[in-house]
Amino acid sequence: MSAQPPRTHARVVAKMLSLRAQPRRWRRLPRVVDLFAGAGGASWGATLAGCNVVAAVNHDPVMLEAHGRAVPWAAHLCEDLERLNVMALPAHEVTWASIECTGHTRARGREASHHDASRATAFCPVRVANYHRPRAVIVENVLDFDGWELLAGWLKLWECLKYRVQRAVLSGDHFGVPQERERVFYVMTLGTLEAPDLTLPPRVRCPTMREVVNLDTTQGQWSRWRDEYVPASVARIQDALAHQGGPCLVPYYGSESSHRGWSLDRPCGTLTRCDRYIVVVGELSRVLTVAEQRVVAGFPSDYPLPRVRRAAVKALGASVIPACSEWLFNKVMEVIR
Repeated sequence: MSAQPPRTHARVVAKMLSLRAQPRRWRRLPRVVDLFAGAGGASWGATLAGCNVVAAVNHDPVMLEAHGRAVPWAAHLCEDLERLNVMALPAHEVTWASIECTGHTRARGREASHHDASRATAFCPVRVANYHRPRAVIVENVLDFDGWELLAGWLKLWECLKYRVQRAVLSGDHFGVPQERERVFYVMTLGTLEAPDLTLPPRVRCPTMREVVNLDTTQGQWSRWRDEYVPASVARIQDALAHQGGPCLVPYYGSESSHRGWSLDRPCGTLTRCDRYIVVVGELSRVLTVAEQRVVAGFPSDYPLPRVRRAAVKALGASVIPACSEWLFNKVMEVIR
């Protein structure tokens, strides 16, 4: 049996555009609206699951421009989700919402007034569901979302709208993506629909960072960390090298545990919205490249990202892992179809 062709961005987009040229088949695809779209991890997972992303919404025009190149058939709305006019969204079967996590995560640091505004974005998918009545809604966030003081009230709103609520915790490395990124997903299904089976599938073999990172110090932009880093970073790298006994990843910032470093013989830790990990080989170091972070985030090598490096890193660090969203969309499609 011949191997399946790789699901590159170009190949998948070509397939979708050929379907679009066949109106009868195109109209049969389940329609998805992606709120807080970002780099498009949820949209890409929906596409791989055979759905049609009809609209993507984000407040950042840079992210939307990249999303437009990634999912060119979708409508793109540059809107503040807290003030979104839900009537502007097209009819659809599934709403996805990767609501703001900065107000919920314990990594936010000192409590600040803008964290309340971040947490309030959780009510956006409720407003959309109240108006459009999609058959399913999927909400994604950090695990600390479960400790939100308004969570019980938020869940009650879904009950009032006649949605059944299920909860799942997924991590990229379970699906073969080299990132240990755990996220909680709330899956709401409407009315008399059967509850999707969210039992985790068997774990897929996951690449290690040794398979992802190029350790050749003659290639890329390496620097001498003893000379160029501040004393606190130098101490962190020294401790990490002593603990790991050789080349490793070192969190550029973080807690005391970052002094242990990160083994190359396991998947990467969670990416963040700015460069978090540096590769250290002997006396030389560098940050992970965008190409390496794209692999860690689970996107194909030709997947379009914002053209400016800082924006690309931000997009990947905030992105849903496509393999996780694809699995969830497939599970929801089983009951919708």
